[in-house]
This record gives sequence, structure tokens and C-alpha cells, in this order.
Amino acid sequence: MIRIVKIEKIKRTKAWYNVILENGEYFVANDEIIYRENLKEGNRIKSHLLKKLEEEGEEKRGKEIALKSLSRRERSEKEIRSRLKIKGIGEKTIKNIKDLIEKKYEN
Repeated sequence: MIRIVKIEKIKRTKAWYNVILENGEYFVANDEIIYRENLKEGNRIKSHLLKKLEEEGEEKRGKEIALKSLSRRERSEKEIRSRLKIKGIGEKTIKNIKDLIEKKYEN
């Protein structure tokens, strides 16, 4: 079990936080995840839950970035991929987001 050392708000975002762990690692979570899982400084979380929360947070953040980018103007798949990579989203998550957008927003 790993202890949560600090939960800090990410600047210029509405509801995203860095959850910093005792081993120096961190993951990104939105307020929904923090509330649902009752994450607080000093709490301990199991490693399998940590992995699940990391993946869920990354996917939600990636979707938000992609949709916000698309809401401004039409963008190519390459532009979206590039933007997500710059923001630190993993390749597996980028593929999932691409599939979701293609499935939901097909014309």
C-alpha cells in the first residue's frame, strides 16, 4: 500500500489534480475520481487500485484535451495525437481516445 503525500491542483485547469505519492511518483485525477474514491492526504491506496486510477485519470484527461481541441476547429488525427503526446498522454490511451471519437462522432 502506498501513502498519498499531497493532492495539489494543476494550474489553469478547472478540476484536475496531481496526487503525489510517498515514493515521489504522481498521477493525475479529476475531482470526480478524488471524491468517488475518497482520496485524501495521508490515505493509503493499494497498488492495483493505483494502477486503475492512473489509467482512468489519463483517459479522462486525454478525452477532455482532445474534445476541447476539436471544439475550437476541425483537426486532423495527427494534430490530435501530437497534442495528446505533448500533454503526456500514453500511446495506448491515445489509441483508445481516437477509437472513441471515431465511434461517437462519425458522420
